[in-house]
Amino acid sequence: MTVVEEGPAYSKDNVEQAILTYLAQKGTVRTAQIATAAGLSTKTVREYLNRMLEQGLVEGVGSKFSPQRRYRLADTQGPVDVSVGATFSKGA
Repeated sequence: MTVVEEGPAYSKDNVEQAILTYLAQKGTVRTAQIATAAGLSTKTVREYLNRMLEQGLVEGVGSKFSPQRRYRLADTQGPVDVSVGATFSKGA
């Protein structure tokens, strides 16, 4: 599986947007599920998730140190636009 990007080049924003879209579609998911869908390592996905946690875009469910910790979109004051942007899809 690969990250399909919108626009001329791969960027951190493309992956973050794809993670947000995936969370919007799936609800609450584990790091490993995102990593499998994206074709990235769990370590890389955790780095993205940690940044997104700090930004208040996602929230963790369960113990911070548990391998079973799950993530979901944060309950924000305003809407988070996940309708446009990169998504994870099966590809070459």
